[in-house]
Amino acid sequence: QVIAYDIIRQSRRPAGIASVDADNCYDRIAHAIALLVFQAFGVPSSAAECMLTTIQEMKFFLRTGFGDSTDFASSQVEIKTQGLCQGNGASPAGWAVVSICLINAHKKKGHGGHFLCPITKLMSHISGVIYVDDTDLIHFRMDRYEDTIDSFFGLQEAIMSWGKLLLASGGALKPSKCFYHLISFKFKADGTWAYEDNVGNDEFQAVVPLADGSSAPIEHLGVDESTKTLGSMTCPSGCNKGALKYMTQKASNWKDMIQVGKLSRRHVWFMMEKQFWPRVSYGLCAVSASYEELSECLMKVYYQIHPQGGIRRSARRGIRQLGVGFYGVGCPHPTIECLIAQLNKLIMHYGNQSCLGLKMQNTVEQLVIELGMS
Repeated sequence: QVIAYDIIRQSRRPAGIASVDADNCYDRIAHAIALLVFQAFGVPSSAAECMLTTIQEMKFFLRTGFGDSTDFASSQVEIKTQGLCQGNGASPAGWAVVSICLINAHKKKGHGGHFLCPITKLMSHISGVIYVDDTDLIHFRMDRYEDTIDSFFGLQEAIMSWGKLLLASGGALKPSKCFYHLISFKFKADGTWAYEDNVGNDEFQAVVPLADGSSAPIEHLGVDESTKTLGSMTCPSGCNKGALKYMTQKASNWKDMIQVGKLSRRHVWFMMEKQFWPRVSYGLCAVSASYEELSECLMKVYYQIHPQGGIRRSARRGIRQLGVGFYGVGCPHPTIECLIAQLNKLIMHYGNQSCLGLKMQNTVEQLVIELGMS
């Protein structure tokens, strides 16, 4: 998603991105749809019926400190219990195969981002970024000209398509968790550009479909507002302040936890390696902040952690993020770790036909054209 923002910024083409989250994905799968999808993927009908019938005929008792209830709740003759239930081992795989059908239907209608490499003419089509019930839909066309109005209506059509597909499978979108960005550009006489302010335009108000047949408006965010997407803070304008702030907040919360826990010095350094850094560095490979910003973002937290690990606070700042092999404290250096993560991503994907590899090819070719290189 971050590299999609970069390509939109490089091409100066309008685009729309909407974050539309489903409401209780596991608990709202309709059994009629689930049974058809399971059989389409080769699951024996007897196995599918066994699981779904068990869910429909479950009896729910209430357990308290005074004992179990004698009465129970269960399905009615007209309305059977639906969903795949939380804790069911088949729920993740069941939602995955239902999602595959929804994605294929959504993509078949042409919705999504259409990326075109300007030199090699390689095409790629991505319908969205999906993780369980968290879905980010994108509308972006590099294969044809669109203005801001076209992009907005294209994004609205994509939202309605995805929302109705969810309704058909038994699910629904949750308006309070949905928002969108409408990205467009304006140009000055000297050739410089800036983002257009579309938030204040009442014409650009997106809605999501509801189960009762009505629709509900969702929040329109500016391009400079960072939002949490799959555990990382992203921003369409490429600003990394939100990502650095979120990273610092996670580090500060961990610092408060170990100060209360009164761990030994050995345990502090062990937990920093095994718990602190995996938590703080999540999504670091998508951060494009400057060297100075990354180098300074955790300095204050390291200053507060050092006494717990037996390091004097009066020690020079430079040794906090210096490796142990060079007689430093050995705290993780965000800049170096970010570079390693980005190099691993580049080596793994660049030149391949993967979704990320094609986007890398796209952004590099646009850079070559913009620089005027051969």
